[in-house]
Amino acid sequence: MKILFLNLTQGLVDRGLERVVDLYALALSKNNQVTVVQAGPVKPEKTYQTIRSLKLESAPQAAPYNIFEKLLFRLECDPASVAALNFTKASLRSIKTVNPDIVIACNGAPQIKILKREMSSPKIVAFGQAGMGHHDLKTLLTKPDLFIALTDAQAIWCKKYARPSTKLVVIPNPVDISKVSKKIDLKLPRPVVLTVGALSHYKNITRIAKTLKSLPLTHIIIGDGEERSVLQDILSERRYDFRWIKHVSPDEISAYYRYSDVFCFTPDPREAFGNVYIEAMAAGLPIIATDDPIRREIIGSLGYYVDHNDDQSIRSAVIKAAEAGRVDYSSQLSRYNIKVVSKLLERELYDLIK
Repeated sequence: MKILFLNLTQGLVDRGLERVVDLYALALSKNNQVTVVQAGPVKPEKTYQTIRSLKLESAPQAAPYNIFEKLLFRLECDPASVAALNFTKASLRSIKTVNPDIVIACNGAPQIKILKREMSSPKIVAFGQAGMGHHDLKTLLTKPDLFIALTDAQAIWCKKYARPSTKLVVIPNPVDISKVSKKIDLKLPRPVVLTVGALSHYKNITRIAKTLKSLPLTHIIIGDGEERSVLQDILSERRYDFRWIKHVSPDEISAYYRYSDVFCFTPDPREAFGNVYIEAMAAGLPIIATDDPIRREIIGSLGYYVDHNDDQSIRSAVIKAAEAGRVDYSSQLSRYNIKVVSKLLERELYDLIK
């Protein structure tokens, strides 16, 4: 089976979607011919083929901020949509050369529209990585052959909009929990609260930083993005220790989870998944998360759930979690193992081309 992943941001950033694509490509390349077409630099040591069809130096802004930007997004004239259109057009020659059985389109409706218009043979697969909202609604309306919801909660929402020609399945994002990096000792005052994620407004990370700035704890934030200047201003007012690290490689990230005492990430409920929760679960960290069906499905009964807009709720949960200590998530973790999840995806892809 010839599988092609088409992802504009691969190689430009190293976040949830990019790590998912890399994990899937590595796992599926054992029994299939896998190609990743991207706009970022190519790393030659990969076991799958990579093609850089368009050279970009940075990823476009992923989410609209204000009413004007939201209007541009709905018209597919926002930076992310325009970049996806240009990238997909630039990739058509490479895709036709590879001649895949399946194209896994990672950049939403504008990308799928071009693929359907210009190519008739490959099956089109879409991930529900954007979450329950206008992004995934537009993707569903393009009628991909297969749409992969990341949770049961997302699948229920998708059923309202999916067309009969689109097969809808639930496959959670995979995480390689076998990677264990060397221990670190930053010699920071305890407790240490860790937050990991892109600095985008819907991730709510700057709000977490502001909410926790007066508490006597150390806050480690790993991530970068559009709200970096906002975060800098908040951290400059912080009374207690903090560390802001813009990027940590997948091979090293587990050390920060193991060093920390609490994990806090409370995004907007539209957040599609949250691979960082699985990484925190693998380290046994008590987790503060947004109280919504998706987060409860991922973490289960052991999470500390809060209203993501309620500062006092977040502060109280952090204090309580720090006192409680480590948690055993072993019953939850197995369903996210890359070996398990990649087999689920591979089976669905085979069924698609029968």
